[in-house]
Amino acid sequence: MHSPPLHACANSARVKLQQALQTATFELNYERSSRIVENVAKDEDIRKLKFQILLLEDENDELHEQLTQEEDRADGLEHDVEDVAARSEELEVELQNVSNELRIKLRETDTLKVRLFGAFTGTERRLTVMTDGASIPP
Repeated sequence: MHSPPLHACANSARVKLQQALQTATFELNYERSSRIVENVAKDEDIRKLKFQILLLEDENDELHEQLTQEEDRADGLEHDVEDVAARSEELEVELQNVSNELRIKLRETDTLKVRLFGAFTGTERRLTVMTDGASIPP
């Protein structure tokens, strides 16, 4: 048998080496592209998470603002309740004073009624005595 020429073997080996080198280059490019895609995906995930953080911070700020408003409102209502309680106490004292004055006036009125009744009864007796004494017997 006849062996292939040395030149043909060298060309064949060179072609195989070039193909192997080209395959290795393609594999490296594929791995580099895969890493780039993975990095882009990670960057996108990071961007989404940062956006979510911003949304949550904004919501947190709004909730803190609401809380401050509600605390201010509660403080105002508490102040109003204290004012109403103080006014209620004042009105209770005033009511007690008016009740006492009314009782005093009622007693005075009862005393005046008794005196008036006594004066009326005394006047009536005097009129009766006068009428009886001035009556002319038939």
